[in-house]
Amino acid sequence: MIYFNSLLFLLLASFIKCLGDSKINKNFFVRRSRCSNCNHDLSFFDLIPFFSYLFLRGKCRYCKQQIPHSIFLYELSSIIMALVYIFSYNYLFFINYIDYWLVLILIFIAIEDINTYEINVKLQLILFILIIVKFLCDFNMQQIIIFFILTLFYNIVYLITKEGIGYGDIKLFSSLSLILSLIEGVYLFAYTFIYAGFFALYLIIVKKESKKYKVALAPYICLAYITVILQREIILWL
Repeated sequence: MIYFNSLLFLLLASFIKCLGDSKINKNFFVRRSRCSNCNHDLSFFDLIPFFSYLFLRGKCRYCKQQIPHSIFLYELSSIIMALVYIFSYNYLFFINYIDYWLVLILIFIAIEDINTYEINVKLQLILFILIIVKFLCDFNMQQIIIFFILTLFYNIVYLITKEGIGYGDIKLFSSLSLILSLIEGVYLFAYTFIYAGFFALYLIIVKKESKKYKVALAPYICLAYITVILQREIILWL
């Protein structure tokens, strides 16, 4: 079962990428996968996660155009997550299978945010559905109160900073707060800006970038969420 669950990470990565990019209609779930450049139907050998990209050297077999690097990053992330799941499953007792998926979708959202400086709405919807499932599995009325308190906190910060934070990021914070304790929700916010702050300092000091350089926040939200759930694991073990 562990290997089957890990295989799902690999099989669904490209599908989720297409789901995030495509217009959803009744044909989406039944049509063949196609090249986004030449619209040619892809064969089985073009769709092997990770390895097809390497074998084809990142180019479409038919039109020779560059395959988006984000597809490779999706598949690489999925392989890494599958390996992490296999090797950590027996050691992380307070992190369940849904948590691994939450992290993977957060990584996908981070990839899109780096590319476009926007939170992909469809990926965010997938994330929220997973969060609802996790919330219902551990249903607690107190958690709803915590959700509203943290959501209010995040929105107040959004207003105070005069929209210095994208509202897509605020919605991401709020969604995750549905499955975090009050202190974890604060930690999530704090860790995000600690990580983003270090990266901003690196850009300013080493790369000599302007202080007005725009930073995608989703990668640091993802990193902060990983920190929070690992921190919870350590605390519950002690």
